[in-house]
Formats: sequence, C-alpha cells, structure tokens
Amino acid sequence: MSASGHGRWVVALAGAVLAMALGEPVAESGSAPLRACDLCGGAWEEIGRAATPHGGREEASGNGKAPLLRCRRCGSLRLDVSPAAVIAYLERSRYNDPEDIDTSRRARSPFLAWICDRFLADLPPRATVVDFGASFGHLGELLMARGHSVIGVEVNQRACRVAEERLPGLQMVADLGALAPRAGTLDAIVALDSLYYVDSPRAVLGQMAALLRPGGRLLTRNTNGSLRALAFRLSSRGSSFATRPLGDACWGFSVAGFTAAVETSGFEVATVAFLEVGKQGGWRGLYYRLSGIIADLSRGRLAAAPGWLMVAVKR
Repeated sequence: MSASGHGRWVVALAGAVLAMALGEPVAESGSAPLRACDLCGGAWEEIGRAATPHGGREEASGNGKAPLLRCRRCGSLRLDVSPAAVIAYLERSRYNDPEDIDTSRRARSPFLAWICDRFLADLPPRATVVDFGASFGHLGELLMARGHSVIGVEVNQRACRVAEERLPGLQMVADLGALAPRAGTLDAIVALDSLYYVDSPRAVLGQMAALLRPGGRLLTRNTNGSLRALAFRLSSRGSSFATRPLGDACWGFSVAGFTAAVETSGFEVATVAFLEVGKQGGWRGLYYRLSGIIADLSRGRLAAAPGWLMVAVKR
C-alpha cells in the first residue's frame, strides 16, 4: 500500500474513533430491506453499494456490487449477497489454495498459538473441539498436539482432503449437520473469521448450541461492524473502506447484535476481547494493538479495533 493509501486508511479510522467518542448517529437512507436483521430482528437500511468478490443477488447485472445494509437496531452490517455465491467464492478462495498452505500457516500461527494459550488452555484433557471454518487444519494441528480431538468443518472439499492427508486423526466434515449424532457431547467450538460468511448466523449458533454439552465453550472472532459502518461513511471515494468495507466478509457484527443472537441461542457471554496479539505485523499490527488497548480500557465504548473475540458458555 502506498503512503497516500496508508494516510486515507488512518484518516478514515481516526474519524470513526472520533465519531464513536461523540456518539454520532448513522444517517438513515435507502429503501426498506426484504427481511429483518438475523441477529436482533431490527429493520435494515441500505447505506450504499459495495464491491463484492461473491456476486450480489442481482448477479446478472454484472456490476460487481451488492447492497450494503445496516441494522437500525443493533448497528451490524450485512452485504446482501446470495449464499450460493458465497459458497462458490469460498470454493475458489486463495485461503483454500493448497499451494498456499505453508504461507497461510506462517501467517496464522502466532495468532492461533495465542488463541490456544489465552482461551483454550483450560479445556478438559482430551477434549473434543470443533474448528468451524477449518481450512487446512492449522488450528486443529495445534490442538491435537495438546492431546485434544479435533473435528474440522469446511465447505471447501479440496481443503478437507488436504487437511486429512496432512493430519492423520483429524476428521473433516462439510457442515455442522454431519455432527448431529454428537449432539450435547462436544467440549468446545471455535469459529475464527468464519461466521461472517454464513447467511443466517442465528441458525448456525443454534446448531452449535445443540452440539455442545452444558458448560461447553464457543469461541468466535468477528469483524467490528460498528467501526466499519462509520468508516464507510467517512471514507473518501475510491478508498478500500468505501469500495469494500467488509473485505470479503458478508457480515460486520456489532458486539450488541452478536451478543443478542448468542444469548437467545442458549449461551451466556463470558468474555469480549478487543486486543488481538500476534495477528498482524508492521503498521497494521501496531494499530491492532493500540486500538485493542483503547477498546479494552474503555470497556468497548471506543471500539476502534478492526475485530473482536467472544467467549460464550452453553447454558
């Protein structure tokens, strides 16, 4: 990224932080959506159109853009794309390219090791853990080395085959429905950077709750929809936040909206953490650390971190 690109990125985020501090409301615009917010039941408003790698619901138009919706109640963002288009995107995504296994492992290993040490170190011995969005099984590899059994859930069948070849003992399935016979027995489910691709997060959270034993743990990592909505409004035309505010994700969850969905699905929220150690390097890593510290000290009021983690416990 050029120096000017870094400048636009920093200015947009700084403006978003200031708007959060002042409690600036988001203007309502656009036409009424076809359905309510899946997280909280609030009404959607269209705040613009954003570029998408998936293809929108009006895919025949070929314009490469889809409506960007914001929930008026919880503030979450939703890119209105079809589930079939998202699955097709994940099937061809570079995240699941076998040629990038070593590169992705090096990039993710510090973050995943931190996840295991901070949030999963106290799992019962020989716990059974589901990795939702497992890709090539990098998290599973770390957990198996600690003596746990791991089941990976991954829609990309090529990635499933490669993961099982790489890691004997790792079970891979295409969806949570395949685990129905294990209902009420699993110790933990980890969903890092994966729930924001699903069409109905509430439905998936319900499936996860059914699979976990009472006291079982759900750990998720999600994008910060509240920050991205403000950044989208404040960004200059042509910047990355203006053209693709959610990156390749379909959802930008607000903490309030996601908490509502988690709690009504049978969980109790135990922890929300904004500080993410070991995920990024360079300038971006510095921003993650500083914004996470600010968010944690303000108890989420200045939630300027790009993402956040939540630990919830099955009731």
